[in-house]
Amino acid sequence: LNLRWRLILMASSGGVLFGALTIFAVISGYEGLAALIVIVGIGKLMALCVPDTPVRHAFAAGCLAGLLAVWTQAAFLPLYFDNNPTYAEIPIPFGLPARTYTVLVAPIGGLVSGCLASLAAWFFIPIFRRLRGRLEER
Repeated sequence: LNLRWRLILMASSGGVLFGALTIFAVISGYEGLAALIVIVGIGKLMALCVPDTPVRHAFAAGCLAGLLAVWTQAAFLPLYFDNNPTYAEIPIPFGLPARTYTVLVAPIGGLVSGCLASLAAWFFIPIFRRLRGRLEER
């Protein structure tokens, strides 16, 4: 796999930002929308910056962003629960501790994020190809 890891790491840092915003309850009530904006932004960035393999790059960056977001929340779980008390009351399956459960389900969030970022990149590919074609005509 010939991937541009610097670009992937830069794009996936949005996951850490998202995690921090949720920890401090800045986006309380809008977490889903904020996550979608980050993930679609990753897909769009990859379609723009890596026209040869945008879907593959978007999946890697989206997956890593999802993992980093959840791991950031897990690292600061007491603060996260202090600032988001309704989440602290949600029953955790299998009686697991909150941090353990959060770390265990992180790969699922990463896979979903990677798939959504890939889908976004796939959507933006023809748009940017058309734009590149028009710019080259001038």
